[in-house]
Amino acid sequence: MPNRSSEMWLRALEMTSPILQNPSVTLPVVIDQLASRFDSAPAILSDAATISFRTLKERMEFYAYWALSQGIGSKDVVCLFAPNSAEYFAIWLGVTRVGGTVALINTNLRGAPLEHSIGVVSPLHIIVGEGLYAAFETARSQLSPKI
Repeated sequence: MPNRSSEMWLRALEMTSPILQNPSVTLPVVIDQLASRFDSAPAILSDAATISFRTLKERMEFYAYWALSQGIGSKDVVCLFAPNSAEYFAIWLGVTRVGGTVALINTNLRGAPLEHSIGVVSPLHIIVGEGLYAAFETARSQLSPKI
């Protein structure tokens, strides 16, 4: 009898192998395709919310427009200092969609370690999640005023 986890890994590898043939197909592009195909079907399930593929695409587009309005593009970095949520994923996808890079910052950091984690990636912007502003303030005075 075949091992179920081995079959799942093989299937995942088969599904991702076309990436090498078409590197322009990024995760935001895949979300667009899935939204067209599955529309109101659940894309993200959590204790807090269920987000459909359509809603995820809409939220991703919202953050992509925001990123463009901020002049974010290829090679630009945005730090995301926020708890895990559907919105977190939408921000990540939206900034990535316009060519930006999202640096995911550990929400347990404070003070000098937080400042170092942010400073090392030289972001244009930092998105601070609800409930984390006080933690962010422990590093803010040491960050570049250009952020």
